[in-house]
Formats: sequence, C-alpha cells, structure tokens
Amino acid sequence: MVREQRKTIYLAEKARYEATIKREKIQSWKEYCNLTPSNPRNEVYKLAAEKRRNTQITTLRKTDGCVTEDLRETLQLMLEHFTPDDKEDDIELYKLARAQALEPADT
Repeated sequence: MVREQRKTIYLAEKARYEATIKREKIQSWKEYCNLTPSNPRNEVYKLAAEKRRNTQITTLRKTDGCVTEDLRETLQLMLEHFTPDDKEDDIELYKLARAQALEPADT
C-alpha cells in the first residue's frame, strides 16, 4: 500500500516537474523571440550550424591578475580550471589507461 502511494506521489511530482520545464522552455523562447529584431529562427539555425563568424575566445584573467596572451594559453587555462587533476585518487584501471595513452602508437 505504501509503495503504491509513493509511486502515485512520484508520478504526480514527475508530471508537475515536466510541465514546469515545458512551460519555462516556451516562456524562454517567447522572450528570445521578442528580443531578436529579425526572424529568431535564423539565429537559432546559425548557431546550430556554427555559422556565426563573430564567436571567438578572447583572453581570460589568470589567478595572478595577468591575462592570457593567445588562444593556446586561454584554452590551457580553461582546461586547467574546468578539468580537475584527479591523478591522486585514480583507480588502477585509469592509471593503466593514462599510461597506455602516453605510449606512442605502433604503425
């Protein structure tokens, strides 16, 4: 009996959650359409097809206050920031995979 009640509550909450997500997506799209002066679908298609020419990665401020000087340094800083170093608590499988990835491939 309790299990059935939990399932009923779960399904009701799940439906409410999905309806909220759908409502917010529609609201967000309407706001975007109102802010875009031209046909908003054109912008979406350009983004999806990666045809935007003005998208570029610029410099970032490092922890010491300096800014990155080129694209390579900017990407390296992003990589270090967004991907934590997890070598200390690696499981043996990951250590093996990392070692194999560093070995030159036989061709």
